Amino acid sequence: MDKEQAARDLLGKNPLLFDQELEDVYECLDNLRESGVTNMFGAASFVADNFETDGPTAKALLVAWMDTFQARADANAAAIIAEIHSDDELGGFNGYEYR
Repeated sequence: MDKEQAARDLLGKNPLLFDQELEDVYECLDNLRESGVTNMFGAASFVADNFETDGPTAKALLVAWMDTFQARADANAAAIIAEIHSDDELGGFNGYEYR
């Protein structure tokens, strides 16, 4: 079982957190990382406080976020590139022509 599935299993056992909230946790951790407020190795307390979960669950969510960070970043970059290329095929960017 991979760590993301383990995190999803923890969420299924915790009535306060559900699958969609896993994405919310990831978004919160992404924002926290970008803010530079804390070293991400100490971010489990932010998860526990903001998502009203216990320490072990917060740590599991943090580890799952860390393990999937690069893959999610690559997927986001690929989606942005695909959107740009899609707009190029239309002759512009979001319906606007290049000048």
